[in-house]
Amino acid sequence: MTAQTAVGTPIVVTDASFAEDVLASPLPVLVEFWAPWCPPCRVIGPILNELAAEYAGRVTIAKLNTDEEQRSMVQLGVQGLPTLIVFKDGREVERLVGARSKRHYQERFDALLCYAEALPTAPPDVWRSSPRGGTVIASRGKRKTNTPYRLTAGRTD
Repeated sequence: MTAQTAVGTPIVVTDASFAEDVLASPLPVLVEFWAPWCPPCRVIGPILNELAAEYAGRVTIAKLNTDEEQRSMVQLGVQGLPTLIVFKDGREVERLVGARSKRHYQERFDALLCYAEALPTAPPDVWRSSPRGGTVIASRGKRKTNTPYRLTAGRTD
């Protein structure tokens, strides 16, 4: 990891550094696929900077400029900007397309961190979220999306 991670700012990822900075990271990594001409990308940029400081040492936030680095974007099937993909142990665990609120990102990070220790104990293809937003459950069978599993915080009601 770079020194940027230690001070709580997003790291810049390239196609050449993607495997080392993202897939081999011991921490969960959120990668923002963005472009300078994308208005929603400019809106969530400051939000991600704040979250990088809040979650420093627990989640790494990375940015990949799709105008300059297209190979990773194509390999992962990114079609809209901004797209945020969370990787844990080299696997995609969450995909968000479009701008969201800071609170939404905080909820997703908290869910990710809540279940981060439980994920390696089960095969990654069996984890999925409850359709009603309940706790993470194990289920056999194929998913209709390209995301192997999703993380969902448990209900408090």
